[in-house]
Amino acid sequence: MTAKKAGRSAVSRRKASADQTSVPVTADKSLLEDQPRWITVTLRASTGKQYRIRSSPKLQSHAMQLSYVASNRRRWTATDNARKQLYERSEDYLEELGIGPEKLREIAQAEVVEVSVPWVHNREDIGWEARLLPWEFLLSTATKRYRGGRPFLVIRHLDRQGEPPPEPRQIERTLAIESTPAPFGDSFSFEAERRLLEAHLGFPIEPLKNPTLKTLGEEVKGRKPDVIHIAGIDTHHGARLLGWSEQKAEEVRDGLFLADENGAAGAVEAWRLARVLCRSARPAPVLVVCDFYNSAARTAALIVAEGAQAAIGFQDDIDDTVSENFFATFYYLWKEYQWDLLKALRGTWQLLASQPGKMRGTGVVLWSATSLLEKARGERQRKTEPQDDPVKQLLSKRKEGEQCPVTSDLVQVEIEVCDKVNYSLLHNNRGIFNSFKIRYFGQQRIGGVRVEVVLYAGSQELPYVTTFALDEPVVDLAEQVRVPLTSALARSLRESVRTILSVKVCAGEQVLHEDTYRVTLLPIDEWKDDDRERYWMPSFVLPRDPGVARIVDSAQRYLMALKDDGNAGFDGYQSGGEGDAGIDLQVQAIWAALSYDHPLSYINPPPTFTAMSQRLRTPSDVLDGRRGTCIDLALLVAACLEYVDIYPVVFLLSGHAFPGYWRSEESYERFLKVVPVAYKDDLIGHSLESWPDGQAYPWTLPQSLYREVIALVRTGDLVPLESVWLTQHKGFRQAMEDGLQNLSNKNEFNCMVDVKLAREWDVTPLPISIAAEL
Repeated sequence: MTAKKAGRSAVSRRKASADQTSVPVTADKSLLEDQPRWITVTLRASTGKQYRIRSSPKLQSHAMQLSYVASNRRRWTATDNARKQLYERSEDYLEELGIGPEKLREIAQAEVVEVSVPWVHNREDIGWEARLLPWEFLLSTATKRYRGGRPFLVIRHLDRQGEPPPEPRQIERTLAIESTPAPFGDSFSFEAERRLLEAHLGFPIEPLKNPTLKTLGEEVKGRKPDVIHIAGIDTHHGARLLGWSEQKAEEVRDGLFLADENGAAGAVEAWRLARVLCRSARPAPVLVVCDFYNSAARTAALIVAEGAQAAIGFQDDIDDTVSENFFATFYYLWKEYQWDLLKALRGTWQLLASQPGKMRGTGVVLWSATSLLEKARGERQRKTEPQDDPVKQLLSKRKEGEQCPVTSDLVQVEIEVCDKVNYSLLHNNRGIFNSFKIRYFGQQRIGGVRVEVVLYAGSQELPYVTTFALDEPVVDLAEQVRVPLTSALARSLRESVRTILSVKVCAGEQVLHEDTYRVTLLPIDEWKDDDRERYWMPSFVLPRDPGVARIVDSAQRYLMALKDDGNAGFDGYQSGGEGDAGIDLQVQAIWAALSYDHPLSYINPPPTFTAMSQRLRTPSDVLDGRRGTCIDLALLVAACLEYVDIYPVVFLLSGHAFPGYWRSEESYERFLKVVPVAYKDDLIGHSLESWPDGQAYPWTLPQSLYREVIALVRTGDLVPLESVWLTQHKGFRQAMEDGLQNLSNKNEFNCMVDVKLAREWDVTPLPISIAAEL
């Protein structure tokens, strides 16, 4: 759903909030106080075995920590070592909860595991940890090495104790709620996705756009839908898009933005939404789909608690294309399996297994009011006639069947072009499209789909051509279309140039889309500090620029003097016997060379005509001109550190930048561990009542991870340096002290960019030949 494109998800989990009773309590207070505080969670495996876990303070701690880890999975899966640690840590978590290696091996043999969580009526504060814990993430990572690549599905059962099972019924009426009130509405639309879901479900989905909570209740009461599909913006994501203050955002609980009486966006808590959806009409819906971020732990669970037979939500975020393919395939199979939720979900998971990269860690959560495994076991005993497998039929249609004749109503092409393109984006193999979606509303594959893209750079044409078979509901080519880097114009631009991008999509002789788009090519030395290009700053750290070698050569004599050793050399972390002091002396020697042999002055940035952008100088430019901005100096120091194999970072504040470095390889490895030091309250006084946002790119620690950064600095793992003091000829120790002082205000902290981790993700420096042309 396109309403999820603009930002990353938040895992804003507050223990204090979770301990409160968000649903109004109607029962006698004394009776509630007599109820037990802890519940027993049951893990049911499709093999027939069961395992029980008693909730406890340890489970609460694990729930909050793992929610954080799951939302930051891009960072923890950066390297093989980090992934291994993640798997091992997941096994440790389960062993601490009573699921040791032997039981884990048994669980890994199951195709499906159902996590059954008791629900105490009107007491959301009881058992919240079992609903918050990302069971799908935990069990899949912990069992990975025992499964041998076999499919593994985790579902959840909310045990509404004592309530009779819901009566099965035919699915006839579906309601699609699109909630993107002002100011969100201009950026998001659900219309194309709704059409896609209708095509695969097989009958119309009635739309309802931007209702108020009151209107929503009235519409549900009047229409009595069997299925409700909600597409919108959750409260955490929306709070960030609206630019709410940290304090205001931390007060927000899980829920959805709906329109208020004036049509503006208003945050609606999960329990209020659940009551309106499930109590406005009886019987309650068979299925409610929460197609928005952070909807699994509370929103979907409370919807089932209020009477729905089942609900689907997301643990945190999900790739938009995966989401659309998931729901299109799920609805089709659900209908073909005659409304059997478990079979439909298993089949969908099997078909999407061909996208392991995007599916890794994805938290699609199904809550049901009935144990689907027990229900399936009973149905297997009563089954008398074999049926054709809809999964195999669909797979055959998509991969092996007859090609479908192309008609314009079967395919929709949706393109959003980046209006400004920087060379660093192309250098890092990034696309020139924000979105390039081809939606297919049929089932048979379409062969011979041809995409032609041409970027015109001066007299040159930079083409991209591909041909493929359209065999999925949605294909997004935004990350596949790449233009070559051979244009001399693109490499030598000194000012912005407006040009044209042409796009043509055909299937055989049928033209499905043909259009041209205006594009601005930015100068090669221009870097934009926005949510698209900020992350490519490491490409402007140029350790092989000739100026860096000059600086390190000058620093050699200072290093020998500081170490009182004529044989001293820049060996990075190899001189382990000297510890942190040895690293500091190498950095200090570089500082001395810049201060005394290459004295610099401060200068304002060169003029630029693009919002939020800056022209960056190479190390040679800084040395030859003897001047630089704060960010020029930060990149210069970072390049020198990387040249001598000391891992640099760059801190970005509001209007300021400065470098830092890891004091040891061990410090860097601690940073990469699955459970970061931010959980150690004694080090940073970090409250476990709030949890940071996920990271768009793992080498960039955003403001939400400010406390983690401070923890690393306070423990001495990370050393910040105020590099502007190079222009004031101040000492190295002063630079260290003021670098720390720079980090004293969280509101000014933008992010920290880790250059070493960026390199591991193939964010490489601009080629030295290109840098020389700047």
